[in-house]
Amino acid sequence: MASSSLPAAPAVDCIACRANSGVTSAPGGVIFETAHWRLEDILEPVPLAGWLILKPLRHVELFAELTAEEAAAFGVITQRVTQAMQRVLAPSKVYVVLFAEAQNGTCPLPSDSAF
Repeated sequence: MASSSLPAAPAVDCIACRANSGVTSAPGGVIFETAHWRLEDILEPVPLAGWLILKPLRHVELFAELTAEEAAAFGVITQRVTQAMQRVLAPSKVYVVLFAEAQNGTCPLPSDSAF
């Protein structure tokens, strides 16, 4: 398991790491940030109000690699953000999903990516 005392180095081919390091940025900038997490708009335009990205500040390849502290913070932040979305956007549903479908749980950049 990953250790919170030894943060994982940013991965060059990781979209989240590139955004966290300032190489790319979301159109609306950072919405909220804690010691472990950053919430911002999705990098690519998506025609859905409220499509946000909550990502760890350190590179992890699997959700199971989160420390207990990171996992606990994720739950609290997710609850607060979805409550705010319910109040402001009044959607019929709010979905929380994890996109890590590539080999080893990483999402490498496509070779033709502008990022």
